[in-house]
Amino acid sequence: MRIEISIKLKNNELAQDYAPSFVSLIKAVLSNNDKTLFEKIYVKNEHKEKNFCFAVKLNKPQFHKDKIFLEDENIRMIIDVSDFSDGIDMYNAFVRYKNKPYPFPNGNM
Repeated sequence: MRIEISIKLKNNELAQDYAPSFVSLIKAVLSNNDKTLFEKIYVKNEHKEKNFCFAVKLNKPQFHKDKIFLEDENIRMIIDVSDFSDGIDMYNAFVRYKNKPYPFPNGNM
């Protein structure tokens, strides 16, 4: 199952190492909205492979020494979940989290 999340940043820059921020976002969404799925993925299977992966699509990125500058503040995160039931649960968790700010680095929300 594929889930596409649209994210609007406060400004058009990200840190070069932005991936941990998106892992943190997924953890925050699940821990606040689906504790059962959060525990299944991150507590019980802490050191095992996860049943999902994600990619972040950046709009015309310009890579500089320690930052990435984007054409605008809009980015997309695509999550692929191999288990359909977990995918539905993850989708529902993101729907419940919709329009809530998340503190990304560099003052982005």
